[in-house]
Formats: sequence, C-alpha cells, structure tokens
Amino acid sequence: MLWVSKTRAGRLVALLVGMTMLLSACASTQNGGYGEAQGPATAADGTPMTADEAQLRADADTFNTTIVEGSLMGAGLGILAGVLIGATTGRVDNMVKYGLAGGVAGGVAGGIDGYMTAKAQEAGNNRVRMVQSMTRDVQADNAKLQSLVASSGRILEESKQRLAEVQQQVGTKTADLSAAKAARARAEQNRDVMQSSLDALKKRRDNYQQASNKMSAGDTAQLDREIAHLNQQIAQLENNVVGMNQVLAVSKV
Repeated sequence: MLWVSKTRAGRLVALLVGMTMLLSACASTQNGGYGEAQGPATAADGTPMTADEAQLRADADTFNTTIVEGSLMGAGLGILAGVLIGATTGRVDNMVKYGLAGGVAGGVAGGIDGYMTAKAQEAGNNRVRMVQSMTRDVQADNAKLQSLVASSGRILEESKQRLAEVQQQVGTKTADLSAAKAARARAEQNRDVMQSSLDALKKRRDNYQQASNKMSAGDTAQLDREIAHLNQQIAQLENNVVGMNQVLAVSKV
C-alpha cells in the first residue's frame, strides 16, 4: 500500500476539490441552447426575438438543465466527502476508494438519490435543515416559473394574433405563403420551448414530492405548500401549451 506525506495528501485533496468544482461548473453551463448568452438572436422566421421570447428561453434553461445539474452536483459533493475521509488515513488508495464510493452515493446513480445525498451533505445530515433547504429550492423554482408562465401567456396571445394577421394577408395577397410558413414555424418553436419546460418541470415536481415523502423526520408542511404552488403553476403552463397547440391546429397557414 502507498503512504503519502501530509503535504502530498493535501495537494491531492486540493486537486480533487478543483475537479469537483469544475464538474459542478460544467453542470451549470450545460444548457439547452435557448439562453440569452448562447441562444439564437432571431426567431424561426428570421426576425429578432421579442423580449418575451428571449425571457421564455432564459427561464426554460433553468428547468431544462436542473436534473442533470443536480445529479452531477450530488456526485461531486459525494466524491469530495469521500476523498476527505480517505485523506485522514494518509493513503492514496483510501482516498481513491472512498472518493469513488462517495461519487456513487452522491448521485452518479442519478435522480432523487443524488438530490437527497447532496441535501444531506449540505445540511450536515440535519433533517430540519434538509427540509428547509429543499423548501428554498422549490421557492426559487416557483419564482422562476411565475416569470415563465407570464411570458408564455403573452407569447400565446401574440402567436394567435400573428397567425391570424398573416392568414388574412395571404388571403388578400399582401403576403406570400413563405411568410405564413415562417410565422407558423415561429409559433411552433415557441410551443416546443414551452413543452420542453413543461416536461422538465413535471419531473422536478415529482422529484420534490418524492424527496418530501422520504423525509421521515422534520416538518414538511411548508415544503408541501410550495410543491402544491409549483403544481398549480405547472397547470397554468400546461394550459398555455394546450392553447398554442389549438392555435396551430386551427391555423390554415
């Protein structure tokens, strides 16, 4: 077995901490390509996006990347905790062994287990603080979702008006069919962003509900209220998606 000096062990720990931070950073930057920094400057019809369309994509990034980000963050925290435990023995083999074990426990397996492990480590395994931390997560999601629901509702009305106008223009021959197809493609693109956000949010809601159910100790009343509010907002977003589909279905362009 290999023994290492305290100095060398410290350097190894620092290196692995850095790798963990890099892993977390990668998770936070892996977005769906809709954000203001990386997203398209124009809509599907080639014209600049409206403020609502840009905001919709920025908010969508938050929800479309969360499950992956949470899993990777959980894995990173698990690896770090395992390495620190192994470092106390001063042996490289133990640092690797405990680090790998921590990674598996911390979220390499993914899903709700990774989230719960990350929350446990963040709260020092204190169940009350875990519930409080989860509650803050749902509150943050509710704040973001409120913005997304509002922008999606305005986009629904804008799409309805735009498609009606271009359909009338095609009928009066003041616009050609290509313009009508571009307007429809824009509406479809917005609908797709809304739908992907809706799918991701339903998974997040289910994860939060599973997390609440797993908390055998600690008052989850506030957490459950936030989850119920999240579910109400998801229903509003779903209504907007249904509305977009109806607009596209009745449009003749």
